[in-house]
Amino acid sequence: MNKNKIMLMVATLFVACNAMAQKLTADAVTIAQGEKASLVVNYEATEGLTGAQFNITLPAGVELEFDDAETFDYVYSTTQKGYNVNIKDQNGYNTVIISRKSNKVGALTSGTELITLSLAAKADAALGAAVAKISGIKFAKTGVSVAGNEDFEVAITVTEATGINSIEANAQDAPAYNLAGQKVNKGFKGLVIMNGKKVVK
Repeated sequence: MNKNKIMLMVATLFVACNAMAQKLTADAVTIAQGEKASLVVNYEATEGLTGAQFNITLPAGVELEFDDAETFDYVYSTTQKGYNVNIKDQNGYNTVIISRKSNKVGALTSGTELITLSLAAKADAALGAAVAKISGIKFAKTGVSVAGNEDFEVAITVTEATGINSIEANAQDAPAYNLAGQKVNKGFKGLVIMNGKKVVK
């Protein structure tokens, strides 16, 4: 093999590895009809990057909850408080843009949760498995655009709403215990422990 071919192969390998040196991933989500859930987008990189952008297309009946009138502070990690997140509704998908507030702010921290997006399923959302698509992934390194990983899909499972929002124990039916930890009957008079609290009966 001649020297030029070897150099070309090394350069091609370097470019291929560098293009995949940073990527986004996301965890599967299960959400009940009429409820909310979180979609966690994770970030991995071999070098410090200063911004990220991606599009997210959600299945019918599932929406991204955000205030489209303003940019809000990025406070998902203590090392990344100097970033802004801007989410734009693009009619059918949303664009998420994460950018530094100033050049004095450090790079994004690799191997961490980049952002948690709040999802809401409509009460009539179709039940079953569906997918969200993350596409158009780009990163920035001090003002220069850096390629991200290929588009990928995230499993979104919509389940039937239970209608149960919380469970509360009836304080009157809770067992009572004396200060020695012995269970006492309902007719017991004095200081007792019920539901973890001291109660005088």
